[in-house]
Amino acid sequence: MTKPAAAGFLLMGLSKAPSLVSGEYRAFYDQLAATPRPEGTWFTLWNPDGQILNTLRPFGSPLPRRTDYRQFDDAWARVRDRGISVSSRAFSPVANTPIIAVATRIDGSDGRMKGVLSVNLPEARIAASLRDKSLPDGWVTTVFDRNRMPAASSGDGPESSVGMPTALQERLRSPEAPADGTVYDPASGTFFAYRASRTTDFVTATAVSAALIEAPVTEARRRITWAGLALLLAGGAVGLAVARQVGPIETSATESARKLRLAEARYASLWHDTSESLFIVTVAPDGRFVFEGLNPAHEQATGLSLVAIAGKEPWECLPPETAAAVTARYRTCLETGQPWIYDEVLDLPSGRRYWQTCLAPVRDPETGRIVTLVGTARDVTADREAREQVERSQRLLQATVDALAAHVAILDGTGTIIAVNRAWRSFGQANGYADPDHGIGIDYRESSRVAALGGARAAAVVRGLTSLLDGDRHEFRSSYRGGDRFFQMTAARFTHDGGTYVVVAHEDVTELMAARQDARDTARRLLSLQEEERQRIAADLHDTTAQHLAAANPRWSGSAAKRYGALDGSNHFLEARKDAGHDLLPR
Repeated sequence: MTKPAAAGFLLMGLSKAPSLVSGEYRAFYDQLAATPRPEGTWFTLWNPDGQILNTLRPFGSPLPRRTDYRQFDDAWARVRDRGISVSSRAFSPVANTPIIAVATRIDGSDGRMKGVLSVNLPEARIAASLRDKSLPDGWVTTVFDRNRMPAASSGDGPESSVGMPTALQERLRSPEAPADGTVYDPASGTFFAYRASRTTDFVTATAVSAALIEAPVTEARRRITWAGLALLLAGGAVGLAVARQVGPIETSATESARKLRLAEARYASLWHDTSESLFIVTVAPDGRFVFEGLNPAHEQATGLSLVAIAGKEPWECLPPETAAAVTARYRTCLETGQPWIYDEVLDLPSGRRYWQTCLAPVRDPETGRIVTLVGTARDVTADREAREQVERSQRLLQATVDALAAHVAILDGTGTIIAVNRAWRSFGQANGYADPDHGIGIDYRESSRVAALGGARAAAVVRGLTSLLDGDRHEFRSSYRGGDRFFQMTAARFTHDGGTYVVVAHEDVTELMAARQDARDTARRLLSLQEEERQRIAADLHDTTAQHLAAANPRWSGSAAKRYGALDGSNHFLEARKDAGHDLLPR
């Protein structure tokens, strides 16, 4: 029983391979293909939708789906409930032959069944292993499946393909029936020595015709004990052991596992523990793309399930538009043969998300053909939304400053221009400034706008801006004339997110200056008119007073003339005082 047990452990050991657990099916396929196995047998990996790996076919080839098997649901439930199961005789559409399959349950990280690993034994191979044991002429050994139909037989006659004899069926139907024994079938005149497996419901029986009864029945029972099949069917490693080549399997499997262990250890932790979404796409020989694996982070981020998409093409498991989009990008990477980083938006079970994806082609070292695309994907939805919010804020800020009539420039903490408004750009274009960036990226203090001020005023502006940037003051103003226009420059320092900035605004105050000049001219004219009117009134008053005094009394003319002269002198004094006061008035 040592060799059958070793084979059983091998089958279950394969089901725990890191490449299978991580979902890297290409690596697991290679491991299965490299595992020594009896001639004519092959491995199959299943998910709830059907086959996803079959070592009879190249990796990525189209494989049967669950709808191709009438008993799929019953077989799946049997493996789920028992952990390991042997199938009844069934037809394999891949090998085009009847087979018996030994299946082992594959569990996910949550402990739930997600797949089945099976080894498949062709009916002809089982029959050949039975015929390898020499039996006396007329003795036939048959393996009956749980439906009591022959799965394989050492005989070549038509009797080898008939169902289990009624007498043997009745014996085995009883719950108290022994696991082995003999029974006579009157209908066929045949003695049967049998061994039944309570685990698999398979029965191995050797038939001996009553005509050969002189050969002791005990000899018949002794001879069938060699049929390791009867024992093997009672254990979990029935398939591999039936073919009698279990001996070297344990050693070869250990060697294969040793060679693969280091490579698997390198990516197993990365595959399971990284927060990056990882996926693997196989490039079939005919150019089709087949999903091979998704890591847990990718499943969580996308809502996709490895079980649901493994072994499928994009169009089989994704919405049509999404499938077309990813297929086109896979095709581009395949055609260029180079790694490719791109942004995409995909509708997946988790919703519409933005992704930054990197595809890297993997080549077959012998043929140079690209056989796999390894992808990493980062969900940048939050980054995208944050960037769009920043862009909206920037557009609002730009629209705001563009609405201002002043020529506005924003400087960073070093004095470099980082933004200007529409009025600034228009002024530069109208005045021959050739910089296509309108000064963005240069130090404002070295810009042509400051240089145009010339001399002492330019130096004063540079000093004022430097004191702002150094934090010595919060605001700086300066007025200047440019051609026939007048401008008021205002610079103010502010902080944002820990950074220092300066906003510089040049306002065209030509009209304001003109208005002030008009006001001064008007005031001057008003004062002049006021003076003229005052002098006219004074002259009229002087003439009228003298005439009245002269006409009043000739006797008083002499003394009056003297008094009037004194009055006239007083008038001259008052006039002089008024003129002095007039000069003190603002003009």
